[in-house]
Amino acid sequence: MDISDGYGANLKTMEEVGQILTIPPRSQVLGYSRLIEAEALAVLPPRSLAFLATQGGRREIETEGRRSTIYPAQYDPGASIFDHLEFALKHEGVNLAVLAAFFSKVDRAALTAYIRSRPTGQYARRAWFLFEWLMEQRLDLDDLKSVPYVPLVDPERFFTGLPNRSSRHAIDENFLGTRQFSPTVEKTDALRRSQSERLDEEARRLVAGYDEDTVKRAVNFLYTKETRSTWELEGEKPNPQRGERFILALRHAAGLDQLSEAEFVKLQNIVVDTPYADRGYRNSQNYVGSGYVGRGVVEFVCPKPEDVGSMMSGLIACIDRMRASAIDPVVAAAIAGFGFVFVHPFRDGNGRLHRWLIHHVLARSGFTPPGMIFPVSAVMLARRAEYDEALERFSRPLGALIDYELGNDGALTVHGESARHYRYFDCTAMAEALYRWTAETVRKELKTELDFLVRFRAARAEMDEVVDMPDKEASLFIKLVVENAGRLSKAKRGRFPELSDDHIVRLEEIVRRNGLGEG
Repeated sequence: MDISDGYGANLKTMEEVGQILTIPPRSQVLGYSRLIEAEALAVLPPRSLAFLATQGGRREIETEGRRSTIYPAQYDPGASIFDHLEFALKHEGVNLAVLAAFFSKVDRAALTAYIRSRPTGQYARRAWFLFEWLMEQRLDLDDLKSVPYVPLVDPERFFTGLPNRSSRHAIDENFLGTRQFSPTVEKTDALRRSQSERLDEEARRLVAGYDEDTVKRAVNFLYTKETRSTWELEGEKPNPQRGERFILALRHAAGLDQLSEAEFVKLQNIVVDTPYADRGYRNSQNYVGSGYVGRGVVEFVCPKPEDVGSMMSGLIACIDRMRASAIDPVVAAAIAGFGFVFVHPFRDGNGRLHRWLIHHVLARSGFTPPGMIFPVSAVMLARRAEYDEALERFSRPLGALIDYELGNDGALTVHGESARHYRYFDCTAMAEALYRWTAETVRKELKTELDFLVRFRAARAEMDEVVDMPDKEASLFIKLVVENAGRLSKAKRGRFPELSDDHIVRLEEIVRRNGLGEG
């Protein structure tokens, strides 16, 4: 991002925005790429774009997680922009962000004429519905009669919600959300594989293999670990009172039936210091940056404050619709969690609440075993580069689109319309990442803690045969031996003056034999 001396103007021209299109060799624009080029649309680079080969056959190019599909010449839909619109809807699916930008510029009379020329065509009907739905404007067209309904979004290719019927267009609108907020997730091979592994069932089988006391102890530790990790991701440490309150919020994540602004405010007040506790969604422009006022770097520009309320209402409606539609819980959690942090509805605490929301969706759907928690934040912390990349898949290209000015006092002003970038983002990469982290949570974090507790209890029983130690002292001994690779350090020997050297040697051996002192 070009910011003179860290601050100044970032006013992007349409020509600069056009650089989001990289046309592969021996090809030309097709479908959405034609719409973007022809109308100089300021949109986030689509995850997948189509191009028309000027020579050669069909081929695909993968670059930095984005796919270019080059179609043979026989796929040429025609010269009209509406021919390319129809190609996009048929072969590329519904991209709300591109369509919202396109329809804001389209000649309405020409669009009406195109639809009237093929009023029962399924792609013309989709275009008709999408224009009226996105623009909230009615075209001069009569309602359809006795025409079979078609789904708006292909459920074989994308995750879709329960349909809302539009008799006017004979369309089953099956978005995941609403006009105010409706991200998309493609059913990629990676997501299909992750779904087939049934991590929820794997977690239940794992937990069922341990006794109730071990599970209870593990859960207590995992709640603490998740709380600590979610603060560490932001380079902070919660005070004891705030940590306990957040643990309580995590424990009750499954029981919260209905999200609302009031509930989010309560949660925000738990995770921030009192001076930064908000009474409602923010009413000022926010951004994420590094450095200090006068010489900082803007890393993420948040939505305008006047757009936050409708986006959050849309996010809550989207969460409700996904639950009613039985959308895959991990996919739904990714949309809810990342959607929240991209809207950034509060002055502070948004990152912690975004991770809490992931737990809420997983627990509320029954994906997480009852009373259990998956310490996803611990995996995010361990895989910090992956976590940052998931966030930057959205924030990095967004920075090239937002027109803003940042004054020397640190106040940021956003120019122009920007809401559609946040309302209709592609959450596919984030869903894939969350599935990877959830798998590691189940197979490593959860299993490791349960196995540790089994070995810990076995070691404690053996230690009692050597010397009857108070629980607190025995636990401390094990902790110090584990931290020093199986031996009690000379510096810590003085913590146990009542134990003989023979006691120390035998207790160290017990810890090692039970696999607790291996590093």
